[in-house]
Amino acid sequence: MAKRVLIVDDEPSLLYSLGEFFRLHGFEVQTAPSGAQALQALVETPPDLIISDILMAEMDGFAFQRRVQALTGASIPFIFLTAKTDLADRLAGLKGGADDYITKPFDPEELVMRAEAVLRRVEQTRLEEQRLLQTERSRLLAEVAAQLRAPTEEVVQKLGLALQDPRPLDSAERQRYLHEALQGAETLHQRLQDLSWATAGQEQEPLQRVPQRLAPILRGAAARVARLAQARGVALSLSCGGLLTANVDAPALTRALSALLESILETLPVGKEIGLSAVRSTEGGVEIAISFPGQFAPSWDADAAEPPAPFSALHLARQVAQGHGGRLSVYGEGDLSRYVVWIPGRVVRHVARRK
Repeated sequence: MAKRVLIVDDEPSLLYSLGEFFRLHGFEVQTAPSGAQALQALVETPPDLIISDILMAEMDGFAFQRRVQALTGASIPFIFLTAKTDLADRLAGLKGGADDYITKPFDPEELVMRAEAVLRRVEQTRLEEQRLLQTERSRLLAEVAAQLRAPTEEVVQKLGLALQDPRPLDSAERQRYLHEALQGAETLHQRLQDLSWATAGQEQEPLQRVPQRLAPILRGAAARVARLAQARGVALSLSCGGLLTANVDAPALTRALSALLESILETLPVGKEIGLSAVRSTEGGVEIAISFPGQFAPSWDADAAEPPAPFSALHLARQVAQGHGGRLSVYGEGDLSRYVVWIPGRVVRHVARRK
C-alpha cells in the first residue's frame, strides 16, 4: 500500500512540484499551504509522514509540529524542510521531536530517499514493538494458564470422584467432594475476575450503543477536567438541551470528549473559555462541539519530557466517532476553533413515562 505524505509549505510552486515529485515515486500526496489547513487534512485523513516548512504566516512550522504531536501522541514521523539553516533552529526542530531536518536549497531525490529512510525506521520500530507485545502476550498467556491449571484440575477431579462414588448423594464423603469442587470453582472464578490486566493493549471492544441523554455525558466529560480547568483559570461553558437523546456509548464518548478537553486546556491562556455543546445536526444525528479561542490547539511545551496525556486525543476521538458511524472534524472561524464530533442516527427527545 502506498504511503501517504502530507506536505506543508506556503510557497505554491514548491508545494506543487514537491507533490508531483512524490507522486512519481509512488506516494499518495496531500498538500496544504498553511499549518491550519494541514491540521484539517490531518484530522480528516491521517498521513504516514509529514514534511513541513518552518517560515509560514500565522502558525509557523514549530507551532504546527507541537499541535501535531499533541493530537497524535507523536505517532506520525515529521520532517522539517526549511530555509532556516541556523544550528539553533536545527537543534530546536530535532529537540521538538522532528525525525529529520533538511535545509533549502535541497535535492528532491535526496528528500524522497530521506523520507523513505524515516518511514523504514518507523516501520522497523513498529515491528519491534509488535514483536515485544507478542512476546509479552505469550508470557501473560503462559502465566494465565499456570494460574488456572490447578483450580481447574481440582474441580474436574473432585466432580469426577463425586460422580463415580456409588454411595448416596447425601453421604458425607460425596458432600465433601462437591464442597471441594465448589471451592475450586470459586478460586477459578476469582482468578478469571482478576484477568483485566492481561487484556491491556488489546483491540477496543465494540461500542455498546444505547439511548442516552447527552447532557449528563457532557457534564461528565467536563467534570473529568474541572480541576485542570480551575488550576489554569479557564472557564468551561456547557450548552445542551436537557432532554436531547441519542444512541451512543456513554463511557466511550465521555472519555473521548475529556481527552480533547484536556489536550486543549494544556496551552489555553488563563482567563479564556471553552464551550462544550450538543445540538441536533442539520444532516441528521447530533453534533457535539468543543469551541475555544486560538488556532487548532492543543499543543504543549516543546521542552516538556512527555505529552500531557499518555494517549492520542485525536486518535481516541476519531476512533469513538467512527465507532458510532460518524466522524471528527475541525474548523477554524477567525480567532475561534472547533472540534466537532458528528454521530448519525435518529435523535429523539427523552419523554418521561406517565405513571
